[in-house]
Amino acid sequence: MGSLWPAILIRVEALDAIRTILIGRADVVLAYAFGSVARGEERASSDIDIAVVFDHPPDARDLDRLATALEAAAHRRVDLVLLDTAAPLLAHEVIATGRLVLCRDEGRRVRFEAGVAARYLDSAYLRRVQHAYLRERAEAHRATSP
Repeated sequence: MGSLWPAILIRVEALDAIRTILIGRADVVLAYAFGSVARGEERASSDIDIAVVFDHPPDARDLDRLATALEAAAHRRVDLVLLDTAAPLLAHEVIATGRLVLCRDEGRRVRFEAGVAARYLDSAYLRRVQHAYLRERAEAHRATSP
């Protein structure tokens, strides 16, 4: 059990460093850590997944600079996701299982998360249709394979 403490400490320090960088960015409204690091299941090679909601969407160069700064602060690779434009399934996964790293406006967070939930529910039918189609294709492939 004692061997878990260094990993936990490294994770906490990395997320604190990321939070410090994000606090310095006035255009970041919300930020979530998600994926293996947020769940406490990371390995030494795991990246840190960070989803961000900006006040105004940054350009690609600014986003690259932010990702580079986050990686330097965390001492590991960071995958940065623009949560406002993420697919409904990914956005829902972030909100449902992620860890809130930064919130500048609680009212906006609540509205944003409600919007994510609504888009996720609205797209449920399409996911079911897609899943049924893929299952049908897999069954057809199995039936024709030797």
